[in-house]
Amino acid sequence: MSIQNDAGKILLFIYDSYVNDKDSVSPEKLLEITKWGGNKIDRAIQHLKDIDAIDITFNLGDVNGLRNFLLEKVTPIGIG
Repeated sequence: MSIQNDAGKILLFIYDSYVNDKDSVSPEKLLEITKWGGNKIDRAIQHLKDIDAIDITFNLGDVNGLRNFLLEKVTPIGIG
C-alpha cells in the first residue's frame, strides 16, 4: 500500500474518534486497532501533518517506532 492510502485509513479513524467524542487517539490505540508496524503508521501520520489534514504535536519518545504525539484537531482540509 502507499503512504497516501495508509494516511487515508488513519485519517478516517482519527476523524471518527474526533467527531464522535470517543477516547482520544494515541499511538498505543493506533497500533492496537490497525495491527500495523509503528513505522508505517508514523509515515502516514507525518503525511497527514505535512498536507495540513491534522494539527498534531510530536513529543519525545516512541512506541514501537511510532512517535508519541498529541492530536490537537482535524483541520478543514482533513474534513474535506
